[in-house]
Amino acid sequence: PRILKGTMGGTLVMECRYNVGEEGHRKFWCRGPKWTDCVRVIETTETSGQEVRRGRVTLRDNPREHLFHVITEDLVEGDADTYWCGVDRATSVPEAPVAITIFPG
Repeated sequence: PRILKGTMGGTLVMECRYNVGEEGHRKFWCRGPKWTDCVRVIETTETSGQEVRRGRVTLRDNPREHLFHVITEDLVEGDADTYWCGVDRATSVPEAPVAITIFPG
């Protein structure tokens, strides 16, 4: 898996890419060791180009570039886990998992 390192109290930005044709589908960021049963942290509706905020996490979709960013602010130790970028489409294949590690400030 890819590894991202953050510092407690800091901000972490993850870039998630998706395929042409997936612009109008729901984008999501989920956590857990397995793709098949990961828990969604944040997701868009089916509208493309959307920005959604849920607590300390923001998801910004950029359909022109076929990617979305997930920004997590005010990192805490409990944010350390395995995460996945996803698109709600039957033919979508998840990107490699992202292992996030949080270090003391």
